[in-house]
Amino acid sequence: MKRASAFCPAGISSFFQAVTPDLPPKTMQDAYTVGARGGGFILKKGVYTQVKVEPTESTEIEVTINGKNAPEAKVTCEVCRLLLDEIEGSYRIQVDHEVEVPIGAGYGASAAGAVSTTMALSRAFGMHLTLNRIGQFAHFAEIRCATGLGSVSGVIRSGMILILEPGAPGYDRVDWLPLDPSHRIITASFAPISKEDIIFSPNALQAVNREGAKVLQQILANPTPEYFMKLCNRFANKVGFLSERIADVLEKVIDAGALGATQNMIGDAFHALVDVDSVDSVIQSVAHLFPPNALLVSQVTCTGPRHT
Repeated sequence: MKRASAFCPAGISSFFQAVTPDLPPKTMQDAYTVGARGGGFILKKGVYTQVKVEPTESTEIEVTINGKNAPEAKVTCEVCRLLLDEIEGSYRIQVDHEVEVPIGAGYGASAAGAVSTTMALSRAFGMHLTLNRIGQFAHFAEIRCATGLGSVSGVIRSGMILILEPGAPGYDRVDWLPLDPSHRIITASFAPISKEDIIFSPNALQAVNREGAKVLQQILANPTPEYFMKLCNRFANKVGFLSERIADVLEKVIDAGALGATQNMIGDAFHALVDVDSVDSVIQSVAHLFPPNALLVSQVTCTGPRHT
C-alpha cells in the first residue's frame, strides 16, 4: 500500500463572470478555455487530504470527509477516475479529507479537495505531475461535476487574486491586489446551496456576466481592497443572489468596522475584510445570528498547495 498527503487552501469568490462556451465539457481539452473571470481571497484554511492506494482486481474508490463516509464527494471521485485513466491496472483508492471550511457555500472546498487529491495521488502513483497539470485535472473534474467554474485557478495560487482570463491553470491569466498583512477575513455560512442550476443555466448567468464584466474593469481602474469589496457588495445586490439574512449581516459587520463585506459566490454565506484591530467588534456584531463556532477568522495565505 502506498500513502501520500497534500494540502490545498480554500478560496472565497467575491464576484465572477462565467465563460462557458460548451458545458459540460466532454474532454479535458474542451475544459481548458471554460471557466470564469473574477476575484476573491485565498485563505490559510483549506483541505488536508490523505490517500492510500493498493492494486486490486477491480477499481474501488472510497472517500471520507472529516471522518465520515462521503459517497456524495463526486469531484474527488471524478479526479480519481481521471488519474486512473492515465495509468495501467486497477486500484483500491481511499481518500480522507479534513475540511476546515463549510462545504457547498462558496469556499472552494470542492476545488481544494480536487487539487489536494490530485497532488497526493500524483505522488502515490509516481506520476510527478506539475502544479499546472494537477490544476487541469482538478479544473476538468469540477466543471464536469458542476461544483465550480474558476475556483481551481484561485486555490492553486495565493493572496487576493483577480482572474483576468478564464480557463484551466496554464491557460488562464491572473493578477493580484496587494493586501496589508494586518488584514483578516471573517466569514460564516448559513447553509450549503446547489450551484448546478446556476452554472448550467444561460439565463441565470446573464446578469452575472453583465455585472461581472463591469466590476472587473472598475477594479482594474482602482485596484484597492476597499474599493474591491465595495464593488463586490454592489455586484451581489445586482445579480439577485443576495438573501435578506446575508444582507442584514453585511450591514451589521460594516457598521462594526469592517473595511468591506459581501456575499460568497456562490453561497448563502458572507465574508468581510477586517483589520486585525476590528476583528472582535465585527464578530460580536453578528455572532448571535449564527450557530456556535460558525464564524471563521482566517489570514489570506501567501502559499499555495503543498505536500504534507
